[in-house]
Amino acid sequence: MSSMRFRVTVNGFYVRAQTWDDALNWDGFGDEVYLVGAVKSINSDKTEHYTSDVTSFVLGDTSAEAPLVRAGTAKSTGGLQTSDTFPTGEPWKKGRTDNLRQNYPPFLVWEGELPPKGRTAFISIAIYEWDPGNSPLQSLLRWLDKATTEFKSRIQDFLDPTGKMIYEAVELGLDILGTLDDSGMLGKSGSRPIGMKRVAPDKSAFEPKILILNYDNAMQIINDRPAGKDYGVLEFNYPDDAYYRGDYTIYVQVEQVIEDGALVKSSNSPRVYSIVGGGKLWIESVAELNKRYGGDSNIMEVAYGTLENIPDYPKDDTLIKEWDRPEVYVMLSGARVWIPNPEELSRYYGGWQRVMSVPNGTTSRIGDRPRPGSVFKERTTGKMAIFNENGQKIPWFPMPFNFPKIYIVPDGTLDRIP
Repeated sequence: MSSMRFRVTVNGFYVRAQTWDDALNWDGFGDEVYLVGAVKSINSDKTEHYTSDVTSFVLGDTSAEAPLVRAGTAKSTGGLQTSDTFPTGEPWKKGRTDNLRQNYPPFLVWEGELPPKGRTAFISIAIYEWDPGNSPLQSLLRWLDKATTEFKSRIQDFLDPTGKMIYEAVELGLDILGTLDDSGMLGKSGSRPIGMKRVAPDKSAFEPKILILNYDNAMQIINDRPAGKDYGVLEFNYPDDAYYRGDYTIYVQVEQVIEDGALVKSSNSPRVYSIVGGGKLWIESVAELNKRYGGDSNIMEVAYGTLENIPDYPKDDTLIKEWDRPEVYVMLSGARVWIPNPEELSRYYGGWQRVMSVPNGTTSRIGDRPRPGSVFKERTTGKMAIFNENGQKIPWFPMPFNFPKIYIVPDGTLDRIP
């Protein structure tokens, strides 16, 4: 069995309960938070393979001091409060065209290979309430580094299926991240991890959670809905002690990475797909499979949960044409947009060298209507339209405080969409 490549992302979070903020709201109204991830992967021979960490931007009230991303509903400029979610109302879902290299959810925590019984990745993810001033606790990565000796000594235990995937530190024989003195009724400025637990009358401690990811665990997670959400989605839940009041759930997703150009099918369906621009495109004809793609011998079987998480269309800005048709399209907001002539293709889209061939019938299955809330603006005519929840095209004009993403499209595009 060959090694497979996997990806772990933080897709979003849910505020089950807002924290006890400093009484004067020096950090902004409601909660301001940031997410931290740390990764350590170790080979079966106890050598360290990879170490990394990632810290998000601060999310919350944009009128506060930090360089924040707006999040929450406490006021018009944001601020997280009980029942808020980020980045959408379904924070466990990762958008199909999201940039995973950004510094806020959804974002990439780790991507790499896990040879069967050959390597394990230890991934810790936490969420901090931000206040002006540094956190007195050690960093998550430094804590994970200190745990490496324990991981190495028990690496054989972690190469096989573990049954449970997310562990408390104490379950693995690890130290806590650190302790904090209670700050008094007015609160005290300074960042702290959410999920503090009382360990003495005037002290609380933070114990990080760790995802243990080996090949078997990863495949099990991908083929399951362990949080009752989408395939591969896990919950990191961090409830505070009652004194601090906070309770946040972080949604983390494990996926199998399939490269462009791959031919794939799942174990529970005969359908074969070509991966183009990160989307899975059905090869409907056996004759086309043999003629264009080399037949059954090139097909890779993947976890069925993997295909569930791959969209049925390529990502934005992918140029496509069907094998046996001349029309070239650019993908924008999940829709195919016709590029009407070679001059436009060359001037605005990089020319023929960027065009990818796709199975016959693909463009009709994708359709020409973008995701709801998308705005199309023609390149020189100035015509603009927004698409509603029913896919209807509605004339649109820029309005104050209303800034949806605007997609520039070739002239005539809006007339071609009924």
